[in-house]
Amino acid sequence: MSTPEARARIVDSVGQAPKVPRHCLLPACEASFDIVAVFSGVDAANGWRLLSFFGAVYLCPAHAGPCVSGRHLPSWLDRSAAVGMTGIGCACGWKWRPSAPSTMGDHRDEWVAHLADEIAALAAGEGN
Repeated sequence: MSTPEARARIVDSVGQAPKVPRHCLLPACEASFDIVAVFSGVDAANGWRLLSFFGAVYLCPAHAGPCVSGRHLPSWLDRSAAVGMTGIGCACGWKWRPSAPSTMGDHRDEWVAHLADEIAALAAGEGN
């Protein structure tokens, strides 16, 4: 079954197409797009970028620039560390190492805070 046919069946079964919003990874950003509309060809997600390092998360066009340029991309540090003690780094040289066992969510939150700081610095003409 093709995507338009599948979408038509969903629309027929619920009376309207369900909206499945995807939001920008940065917590202060309210940008979003409907992934069902994009996959079915009804809408486009121009400029949005998938960052699969933390699972399927997205950056909106306003915040994707530093990642697209390669200046700010996450990476794991010391994969041989004890469980939960692996650090996270960024292509710019920033690093964070947990002081106690942590989850991937903790790592994501630290890197997102770093990225938000860098985006703010870029907007102020100070970042790299």
